[in-house]
Amino acid sequence: MKLSQFLNILSTGQSSIDRQKAQSLASEWKENLNVSEFAFLKQIIESRPYEVLSSLELKRFLCQTFQIPESLFEESKKRTKNSCLTMALLFPPNKYPKDPELNDWKVENLDGLQERIEKKDTFEFVFQKLQRMSEEERYLYLKLILKKNQIPFQFELKRALFEEETLWNLKTYQEKFCKLILGSYKRSSNFANGIEEIHLLAKNQNQWTKVATIQQKLSPGNHWDEVKDYCHEKELEKFGPVRTVSFGLLLHISYMEKIESKRHKAGFFLNGNKILGLQRVESDEEVSFISDL
Repeated sequence: MKLSQFLNILSTGQSSIDRQKAQSLASEWKENLNVSEFAFLKQIIESRPYEVLSSLELKRFLCQTFQIPESLFEESKKRTKNSCLTMALLFPPNKYPKDPELNDWKVENLDGLQERIEKKDTFEFVFQKLQRMSEEERYLYLKLILKKNQIPFQFELKRALFEEETLWNLKTYQEKFCKLILGSYKRSSNFANGIEEIHLLAKNQNQWTKVATIQQKLSPGNHWDEVKDYCHEKELEKFGPVRTVSFGLLLHISYMEKIESKRHKAGFFLNGNKILGLQRVESDEEVSFISDL
């Protein structure tokens, strides 16, 4: 799905719609959304997984950058009645807007956002992102990354979209299975010695290639304590919050789909991943080949 189509869904979701119309729209959207896009829609409507910045601090940075008095910003906000929209309107129109695939936009602008921000000047990094976006993109991006903001979405549409979510997923996609080796993990910034996500590898001729990431908060289960123990026991190198681990932990994984992506070394990534089991191994005999996924 193109980003513009997704933005249209979010825009429609803010309108007042009766139940019959909501069910009709939900059916139409489900036909066009793949599992990854549907999961992203549900995620940003029901939670705030990407919030990393203070709205007040970003407002001050933008006012200083554009040389606008904060009092003028607040006056404008009274008209828009929305801080994110007011910030988005500070930027001049993008003369060369793009319409990327939603998954590519998400990978480019949201995946690993906290880690990217920690490596660069925070507000300058976000400012450069916003400059390249259209007004609608900026509004969505700001809603996602600023604390205490949430995407508004009409109740009847939420109910029509998500009440039969599990049944819809099972009807539309057939679950697949593989065995991947743990290659590295990212430490949690919220909990001491906690794990935010793990990175899994498949065999690719004579080398290992990352094909999947599993975030703990999106895939709860009783395997994470054992994963954490292994990570701390077998940790090798540090790259910021990311730690590589030595070979030895095989994960039995189920996934819903393989999504092509030029931004991933494998040329794709696995989506809808769940941990089914763990196994300590000494050889790579059972690890799935990248060509079999």
